[in-house]
Amino acid sequence: MKLLLLTIFTFTLTSPKAQPYNTEALNFLTTFVKNYSKHETPLLYTKGLNPYTQNEIINALQRSLKLFSFQITDHKVQIIDSLVLTKVEHLYIISEIQKQSDTTLWNQFEIPNIKSIPQDTVTAIFKDRLYGWNNFSKKYGNNLYTFGIPIFFRGNQYCAFYYEKLCGYLCGETQFAIYRKEHGTWSLWIAIYESVS
Repeated sequence: MKLLLLTIFTFTLTSPKAQPYNTEALNFLTTFVKNYSKHETPLLYTKGLNPYTQNEIINALQRSLKLFSFQITDHKVQIIDSLVLTKVEHLYIISEIQKQSDTTLWNQFEIPNIKSIPQDTVTAIFKDRLYGWNNFSKKYGNNLYTFGIPIFFRGNQYCAFYYEKLCGYLCGETQFAIYRKEHGTWSLWIAIYESVS
């Protein structure tokens, strides 16, 4: 019994703090929305990460505990920087991603200049594969976002964050990345995966 209590106590001390769904997350999301929305037009988004997206993120994370930022010059990959996640951090990020299918998590945030559209409404519109996007854009506009709740670790100096932007059937971008706080400002540091179409 003493060994079990000691193990639980040790894990509590070494694991990242519980997800800070608070001011830090609200500030991060507010900045994200400000950077991606037009001044007068609210950014339109759906709440929650679907199972496919969750699996894609988790698969990308499971490739390695060592993450790299790089650039390609003259057809050669040049590593710029790296981050090695601890096993505890790795499991923590994955467990937080798994929770984000719960759409009620977004209800705690009052993000300026943003409007939510229910996922079942989006699904119903896009059942029409021929005219779905046209119908959507006539009613709601040209962009639809999905994004995760930022996951902070290492004393809130690092953040794992997912977003997806759809702007047409063959138009969009997706990114899951690590952000780093520098001089009080969050900046993209290491993209774990991304795509643009």
